[in-house]
Amino acid sequence: MPDTIQQIVAGLFLKEQRRSEITIAWVRLLIMLIYLAGGLAVRKEVPAHSLHMILLTTAGGVLLSILVLAWIHFFGFSNRIKYLATTLDILMVALTLWAFTSFRTFKSEAFLVYFLWITLGAMRLSTKMTIYTGLLAIGSYIAIILAAHWQHTVEYGTVTEHFTTPKVSLLNQFLRVLFMSGVVIVAAYITRVSHRLALESAQKELQNRKQEQEKQKVLDTLSRYVTHQIAEKILHEDVSLEGETRIATILFCDIRDFTRLSEQLKASETVKFLNQYFSMMVDIVFKYNGTLDKFIGDEIMAVFGVPISSEQDALNAVQAAAEMHTALDYMNRERQKEGHSPIRIGIGIHTGEVVAGNIGSAKRMEYTVTGPTVNLASRVETLNKKLGTSILLTESTLQLVRDYVQVQAQPAAMVRGIDEPVRTWSLESVRYQ
Repeated sequence: MPDTIQQIVAGLFLKEQRRSEITIAWVRLLIMLIYLAGGLAVRKEVPAHSLHMILLTTAGGVLLSILVLAWIHFFGFSNRIKYLATTLDILMVALTLWAFTSFRTFKSEAFLVYFLWITLGAMRLSTKMTIYTGLLAIGSYIAIILAAHWQHTVEYGTVTEHFTTPKVSLLNQFLRVLFMSGVVIVAAYITRVSHRLALESAQKELQNRKQEQEKQKVLDTLSRYVTHQIAEKILHEDVSLEGETRIATILFCDIRDFTRLSEQLKASETVKFLNQYFSMMVDIVFKYNGTLDKFIGDEIMAVFGVPISSEQDALNAVQAAAEMHTALDYMNRERQKEGHSPIRIGIGIHTGEVVAGNIGSAKRMEYTVTGPTVNLASRVETLNKKLGTSILLTESTLQLVRDYVQVQAQPAAMVRGIDEPVRTWSLESVRYQ
């Protein structure tokens, strides 16, 4: 894969030039067929050598088109093809005009056929190619003028005589060359501007694609921690991920006696079990608009209300906890069918102020929450083992969900890091909205 946008754009231009060269080959083929039809239509009015030249150049143009198409098809496109094809195109035009070298050649508008090939040269999307085509055209026309002079096939005169007699005016021919030069300059300028605009457009498109890819990577990463909808909202609504104080509900979920359980399993079985368990539990957290903060061994830390609040974060956390417990019952039934012992979990939920933001070092940052609220939620989870409960709520959470739950008050208990006894309530049931 190319390393830079310029290299990518160069590759895109190469493909476009390939398409242009194929188009030019078909246009050349059509022109030659028209030229042949025109030559045959006036065959009785032109000298035999001129008709032969028409047939020769027509055959050469047709053969050239076929060879170009075949080469591109079998061997691919290269810059050599366009330079070789252009050189042969201009040479055929010059030979045709030279075959008719007489005063009529320099008085007619036959020289305008050069403009067609200059235009086709510009179609190749290259300023150098356009200039090269123009210089060849001008040079070959001057060569025809010089050939006519050396062969004495024309007689030169003034500008007035040019339009009233068979004599040819060199000044008129000079003006033709000057006019052709102007056309070349304009064509080269247009090609250059078109190339630049196309380049800028391609670069912008590639940058947009790159930004979309980077955004998709961020979205995929965020989706590991929050629901896809929340991840979209974070990206498109410019949700702040910097440090701020927020009200959130913290949920900790821990497997009871996991150390003993893991000792009974092989390493691969432990990993398989944890992946299955975490997948099930995290899906429930996401279902209720929670954010996966981190895994701590076999423990899950989830946050409700940060970075996006649903205005019912505490209720979401409690409903998620209840469903996690129900899902565990299903998982245990499946485990018992396989001959494994059931597992138990403890969940602690607490609501309060947290500090949320990107926290870490210069080499590794993660969006997380911290503060006394987080510590207390973790301590409350550990009380389940002491109290023989499964889901414990603190008073601050209960106040927000009282109308939706049935709870059982638990004895106040001391927890590490807290000076006063902590009151908790075990969740008996919850009403879903």
